[in-house]
Amino acid sequence: MPLRGYGNAYKAGFANASGDVIATGDADLTYPFDVLPEILLRMERENLDFINTDRLATLDKAVMTPSHQFGNSVLSFITKFLFNCPFNDSQSGMWIFKRSIWKELTVASSGMPFSQELKIEVYIRGFKCAEIPIIYRARAGKEKLNTIKDGWGNITHLFKKKLSLSKTQIAQSFTLLVGEIINTNKYD
Repeated sequence: MPLRGYGNAYKAGFANASGDVIATGDADLTYPFDVLPEILLRMERENLDFINTDRLATLDKAVMTPSHQFGNSVLSFITKFLFNCPFNDSQSGMWIFKRSIWKELTVASSGMPFSQELKIEVYIRGFKCAEIPIIYRARAGKEKLNTIKDGWGNITHLFKKKLSLSKTQIAQSFTLLVGEIINTNKYD
């Protein structure tokens, strides 16, 4: 039986992808897949590794509830604050990237935080990325998002991710410091 969860679904798809570029988006008709040829041209022209789409820049407020607008803005702000990420829409489900970078990312989330964690990883690993505004449309079908539960899960995941990266950075700095001390003592 396949593992459940938003992130696990993407991981299974990426493992089975065979093209050079992966494009994602929800299948609820909210994302404009007709812009993919233009995005792919930009990726090639600018030698980009990753493009995020920004739903919020041109958002028709009628297609997203006020609570989701607020939640998306808060999560994007926290992501920028904690990780200095350049993306204005950390929660966008439409992103396009070179398949080759996937193996270099450490994306642990199996659930809803997967999308924001992927973007954080792309940025902190130094891949060349950009963000473009899109026209986000009203969804078709019933919404599955649990606003409070998923929003809180995303917030806690952001802080756990920051803490785990901080521990790694402290360990790397300590290792470098010890190496410098050992090298300095060699010549005394």
